[in-house]
Amino acid sequence: MRPARPLPAHEPRLAVLFVPGLLGDCADGLAAPFQPTVKRLRLLGYDARVSQVNTSSNSHVNAEHLAREIAEIPSEHLLLVGHARGAVDILELLVANPTVASRVSAVLSVAGAINGTPLAGDSKGADLLFPNGEDSPCVRGQRWALPEMERAHRLRWLMAHPLPVPPRYFSLAAFTPLSEISPPLRDRAAALTRIDPRNDGLAPFFDQVIPGAELLGYANADHYSIATDPLPPTPAVEGAPGTKPSYPRDALLEAAVLRITEALGEGAGR
Repeated sequence: MRPARPLPAHEPRLAVLFVPGLLGDCADGLAAPFQPTVKRLRLLGYDARVSQVNTSSNSHVNAEHLAREIAEIPSEHLLLVGHARGAVDILELLVANPTVASRVSAVLSVAGAINGTPLAGDSKGADLLFPNGEDSPCVRGQRWALPEMERAHRLRWLMAHPLPVPPRYFSLAAFTPLSEISPPLRDRAAALTRIDPRNDGLAPFFDQVIPGAELLGYANADHYSIATDPLPPTPAVEGAPGTKPSYPRDALLEAAVLRITEALGEGAGR
């Protein structure tokens, strides 16, 4: 057995921008995505932050917003991390703005809606995404943004828009058994099981990978738990009824960042 290699070194010159996805603003009882992870990365020396994209806007508008945010980041080496529709916003940005793309060293999709979601394709699926007849301004705005998440739309977009290289692309997909899916996602996951039981409650595992990306793995997580916690955090008391430990996403994402810095270093050494 070969001895384990030491962990790669952190690269604090790499700025990390997290881009949240659709539905997050309207999901009651969920904390803002990635905030604890941002704090952890900042303690390690990274310039880490969460984008303020409007999840009710289309990806073209969000791409323009991301370009303005990136212009305010001093580092010339950027890692863009997109969750769900946030990964799509990042790809739209890179295709539409080559100047910005030249500053991006790497892209990480976290349970990204790269090929869209089968749930966006008809009214029954949309009703699962927005249950209980919700009609808040937030939900109405996100319903307007839903057509571009249709699987046919996203696949046509990928065929028509080759992704620029560099940057390097990485994907971290997610799926978990139906019994482990968060309650708000259970009906969606059950519907997707008719396509493939290996889904995260929003998309099957095979729709979450950027074409040509390095696959970092499949997290045993659902679409929400890979990015955020319930509010308030569920007590991690072993054996207590109705409790569930928080998903270790901070450690998972730190490991992903380390692998990306390692890969970027290997590329620079060639």
